[in-house]
Amino acid sequence: MRLQSQPRKPRDQWLTKRQREVLYFLHKHFRRFDVMPSHRDIAEHFGWNSSKAAQDHLRVLRDKGYIRIYAGVPRGIKLLKGAGRP
Repeated sequence: MRLQSQPRKPRDQWLTKRQREVLYFLHKHFRRFDVMPSHRDIAEHFGWNSSKAAQDHLRVLRDKGYIRIYAGVPRGIKLLKGAGRP
């Protein structure tokens, strides 16, 4: 008996609405300023009281393969190839 595979979802559907918004903000900020946003920039943009919330969202995007985070590097975020550029 042969198992039928489920159709694969487009990669962007693996993200929540907020995760897509954060990813879009990363793209938009980089295009505008030619530098990635800081955690504080992200938190301020979304109205979060703490940059920890930004850090948590970035970790999820990293774990899902959309970005790379360089620890100890200011603005150490890299968009990975095929990361759903808008």
